[in-house]
Amino acid sequence: GVVLNNLDKYTRVEYTHIKPDICALDTWQIRRFVQNVLDKRAEYGYAEIFSLATSLLIPFAVQFGSPGTMICSGLVAAAMTRAGVIWPVSPEYAMPADIAEFYDAGDPHLNLQ
Repeated sequence: GVVLNNLDKYTRVEYTHIKPDICALDTWQIRRFVQNVLDKRAEYGYAEIFSLATSLLIPFAVQFGSPGTMICSGLVAAAMTRAGVIWPVSPEYAMPADIAEFYDAGDPHLNLQ
């Protein structure tokens, strides 16, 4: 499920750090949304992952998922809508590459710390 982790979890893993230009009110709204998701103990979205994998193989695939579930990148995208971000894809189905492309993040970096 959705859990809060320390960034140290991503040691020796490729990542891209994106720092969006948002105001204090946006930050507050994002934090409230994420806390709500944590409080409701949203489960990991295996159906969403299967749906995304299918859509990569078959361009006309239908997206589907289960209520009360999320994938990590979907949580990030849904949270950023609280700051006014309008995604070119449905936030629940945003993949890490969608987020990186939206923010023009470039290539991931290897965290060697």
